[in-house]
Amino acid sequence: MRRMVQVLFGLVLWMSGASGWADEKHEHGAAASQPSGTTAQRAGGRTLTGEVVDLFCYLSHGKEGLGKAHAACAKKCIQGGLPVAIKVGDQLYLASMADHTAANKPLVEFAGQQVTVRGQVMERDGQRLIAIDRVEKQPTASSPQAPEPAPAATAPKEPDYYGKSTLGPCVSDSDCILSGCNTEICQSRSEEPIASPCVAIQPTPRQAGYACRCQDQQCEWTKLTAG
Repeated sequence: MRRMVQVLFGLVLWMSGASGWADEKHEHGAAASQPSGTTAQRAGGRTLTGEVVDLFCYLSHGKEGLGKAHAACAKKCIQGGLPVAIKVGDQLYLASMADHTAANKPLVEFAGQQVTVRGQVMERDGQRLIAIDRVEKQPTASSPQAPEPAPAATAPKEPDYYGKSTLGPCVSDSDCILSGCNTEICQSRSEEPIASPCVAIQPTPRQAGYACRCQDQQCEWTKLTAG
C-alpha cells in the first residue's frame, strides 16, 4: 500500500510538472529549453480509444478496478479529484484537457466505459499524457431487434347459412346444380352427386338469400343482391 501511495503521489507531482511545462511552452514558445537530464516528446494530434479509469482503483485493484462493474466507484473517485487516465490496451495515458484544465469533469460520466478521445499526446520520463480537445463515447453495439410478431391467425368467417360449395368447374350458371338431402350443396354437373344426412337445417342457403351460381368458373353459393 505504501508503494501504491508513493506511485500516486509521484503521478500527481508529474501532472503538476507537466502542466507547468505546458504553460511554459504556451507562454514562451517552442524555443524554451528543456530541463537537463529529461526527455520530452510531443506528437501531433492523435485519436485514442480506451477505457476511462481512475488511477487509484486501477493501481490498487488491477482488473477488478476496470469495467462496468467498477464504474460507480471509478466515477466517485474521479469526482473526488483523483487522477484520471485512458487505458488503451496495456498502455495508460494520463488525461488533461487541451486548455490546461483537469479532465475529471469531462470524463467522469464515462467512467468504466470505452471512449474515443482526440488530442495531443506528450511523453516525459516514460509517462504519457494526452491533452484532450474532443471526447466521444464509443457507440455500443445495437441490440438485435426482436422480430415483429406474426399477425394472429383469424378464424375463417362462418357462413350465415348451413350449406356447402364444392367449387366444381363451370362455364355458366347452368353448369351448377343443387344436391344433398336439403338441397344445401352447390356443385358442378360434372361432379358425382353428393349425398348428405336428412336432418332439419335452418336456414338453408336459399333461405339466407343465396343462389348456386358460377363464379370465376367455380360453382358456389353466391349472395343475391337486392334489385
